[in-house]
Amino acid sequence: MRKAPLGVFALLALWAACASAQQTTLAPSAGVACLTPPAAERGTPDYPVALYQSGTPGRVKASATFDGSDLLPGPSIRIGLQEGDDAFVDSVKKHLRTLRMPCLKRGGKATLEYDFVFVPSSRDVLWGGPVDAGDGGRRKLLDCVVSTPGNETPKFPLSARSNNVKGRVWASIRFDARDHPPQVVVHHRPRTGVLAREVELWLAERRMPCHPGDEPIMATQTFFFTMEGDTYGFRPLSLTQYLGSVKDVSRQPLKIDTTTMGCPFDLKLVYRQPDAPNAVGEVGESNPARKPLIDLLAASTLDLRNESLDAVYADTADITVPCIKIDLKPPEKTS
Repeated sequence: MRKAPLGVFALLALWAACASAQQTTLAPSAGVACLTPPAAERGTPDYPVALYQSGTPGRVKASATFDGSDLLPGPSIRIGLQEGDDAFVDSVKKHLRTLRMPCLKRGGKATLEYDFVFVPSSRDVLWGGPVDAGDGGRRKLLDCVVSTPGNETPKFPLSARSNNVKGRVWASIRFDARDHPPQVVVHHRPRTGVLAREVELWLAERRMPCHPGDEPIMATQTFFFTMEGDTYGFRPLSLTQYLGSVKDVSRQPLKIDTTTMGCPFDLKLVYRQPDAPNAVGEVGESNPARKPLIDLLAASTLDLRNESLDAVYADTADITVPCIKIDLKPPEKTS
């Protein structure tokens, strides 16, 4: 029998009784999702050579506004914050003007907000965003979603309770109209298919009567089925505790310096592997310097036994990040 790796017991916490709980999060807007070039090809602003050679840091917060047109013009740029030389601003503007939003309807408008940090020690340009300025209004629309009377939550099937089938299920949801059911994709662990079916049936009855009709509203929703006395879910943990249970963490180079990220700080991680990247968010003010760590955690897969993976799947981990430096190198292969 394969044993759980060191640190797994620090991940789990005791939950009280709860038949079904839900958490809804707005997904990236359609404009962000259709932005071109694709994220993998988009790159970042260039670090001006003279400023890199002189060790000059910088930071630029900018917004890019797209106007719907058959010609797909580049966005107009507005600078909200500038720290450092004007050359940083010029580089950011040049980069943002390469972006296009092909899904924007004629006459429509969308504004995306960015935060770029220029780090001379590594010649990196770290960025936060894009954040759609219209997300606040879309988030309020989620409050008007309704279900049929007497059907406020999915049913916890008696067969599942009798067979001790429990866990979390999450769904990607897209509303396109006021009187139509949402498009739904449900994600779950192998044992919880019966729970996923109940979620699908329940979501099919949902409607968004306040839908504006001009663009899709997309969200993710998490459902929690459990019974009293279960040890089920993450407990608050430190970054090193979490990393101690990451699969193959000792077999690859790992270099993290949180002293350059505004430490200490807290992150929230929703574990979704292998169905999707983990969702990682910052608590409090955002700092683009944390992006390499956030990307690492989003791609991380935990090396746990199946029952432990069932327990943490789609749960939110509160991760405390101290001021530390980690520089691990995998052991050299011997012939």
